[in-house]
Amino acid sequence: MFITVGGIPGSGKTTITNEIVRIGTSLGLPITRVKGSDIMCKIAGVKNVDQLRSLPEDVRSKIRPKMFEYMYEEDKSDPTTNRVRDMHYSFPDGSGGYVALAPQRGDTDQLLMMVLLNPSPEVLLDRRVSDQVIRDDRNRNLPIIYEELEFEKRTAVSNAEIIGVPLFICENNTSPDQTATLILKDVISLR
Repeated sequence: MFITVGGIPGSGKTTITNEIVRIGTSLGLPITRVKGSDIMCKIAGVKNVDQLRSLPEDVRSKIRPKMFEYMYEEDKSDPTTNRVRDMHYSFPDGSGGYVALAPQRGDTDQLLMMVLLNPSPEVLLDRRVSDQVIRDDRNRNLPIIYEELEFEKRTAVSNAEIIGVPLFICENNTSPDQTATLILKDVISLR
């Protein structure tokens, strides 16, 4: 079963995902992290995530269904393991708008819960400004960050309703171990 951890770039998805796996493993839960970007890189024939990001969105959108198919097939072969993947529920389309990632076929049967990391825009801006590397997908304009957060939240809420799974919204994830522990309590109760 899958647990998705979503949020816009810089919201702490990788940190929280790693904490969920670390704490879950220490509790004896069969749990692993799945990186969709690694699978997409293989499918696209690129060496790293930076090369993947440089591909046009229409190319990446054609790769995503194959990535999900691969992940869900792997999950079916080992249904006892909890798989945590960080992802975006939406993303900028490159022309000032946003694209909502639609629910996938396997989500209804294999998605246990969704998590949305939704830090304050000011905290997110601070994180992005302090980044060592400036990335194109991390806007440093506060009004645009507000838009990104709002669109991501609307998409997550809508998708959770469509799929019929619980959505855990974390408005403040400044303590990754506490956030991960709360998420794992929900996962344990749902399994």
